[in-house]
Formats: sequence, C-alpha cells, structure tokens
Amino acid sequence: MTSTGQTTALKILDATRDLIARRGYSNFSYADVSAAVDIHKASIHHHFPAKATLARAVVYHSRDIFNADMAALAANGATPLDQLRAYMAYWNRSMVEDPEAFCVAGMMGAEVPFLSADAATAVGEYFGSMLDWCEGLLAAGAEAGQFRLVGTPRDDASMLISLVYGALLVARGTRNPDYFKKVSDAALARLTGG
Repeated sequence: MTSTGQTTALKILDATRDLIARRGYSNFSYADVSAAVDIHKASIHHHFPAKATLARAVVYHSRDIFNADMAALAANGATPLDQLRAYMAYWNRSMVEDPEAFCVAGMMGAEVPFLSADAATAVGEYFGSMLDWCEGLLAAGAEAGQFRLVGTPRDDASMLISLVYGALLVARGTRNPDYFKKVSDAALARLTGG
C-alpha cells in the first residue's frame, strides 16, 4: 500500500514502529507520533486509546509484515536456503544502511518488565511466531538436503534466532556492522556444511 493510500491508523502504526525501532517503548510519546504523522494527539488516541494498546498493535503489525514478506518469498519459489539468506541479508543491510534502527520486538523484549501484560504477551507471541517460521524453514531445508541440523528443527531454530538477535545487539552496541555479517555467514556455513 502506498503512503498516499494508507489509512490514518496504518500511518500511526508505521510511524510508531519506526520510533520504537530507534528509541524503544519507553522513549517515545504520542507527541512524537503526532509530529511524525502530522496529526493531532487526539486523533492518535481515537485509534489507540493508550500507549500500551498502540505498542501491542505495532508488534502485531510488525509480525504481519514479517510473515507476509516470508510468505511472498516462498510463493515466488524461494528455497528454504534462499529464504534464510534473504532474512540474514535484510538484517545485514539494516546494520549497514540504518544502524540506529532495531527490530521492534527486540527493542520491546528488552523492556518487557516495564510493558503492560498485553504488550508483553504480544512480544512473546512475535518471537513464538518467528521460532515457528524458522523451525518450519529448517525442517524443510533439512528434508531437501540444504541444511545439516545439530538437533531438532526447533532446537536449531531457537539457537539460530538467538544467534541473530545476539549478533544484532553486539553489532549495534559496538557500532560494527561487519560483526553481524561475519556471525551470520558463519551460521549459514555451519547449517549448510559449507
């Protein structure tokens, strides 16, 4: 959907997603969203009465974007290895082109103790969805002979998602975008036996 065709609610979600990706949950306000979307705070409250409601909606919106992107790759015939490479390449590009941004669920995951129960649940569901996707991808890739798993597909998915988020944090914290590429390349090499 183009920005001119976006609904007000979607514009609010996209602007908030960008703010959380850069600042985290605790460091954005409705005033920031209002400035980014150029609407009154009352309009934001009309769509999302509370900050926690907005944050939860942003997490679900981010999950839906991820799922749609991965489904589009699969629908276009991308193999499990192609899909995993695309996922790693996305984060590598992000580290190089926009190192101040981070995954919304990752940012909010660090703040779970300070989130409402609903928002914290949404973050957990996001990671659960990501693990389900990765588990299915690794299982299909192993069946096709593309991946060599160490444990069960779920165990390897858990290890891989943890590695990705850990490498992203270290790359961001050290301001060394090459770190993520080195780690993700090594993970892919281990999975493919290359």
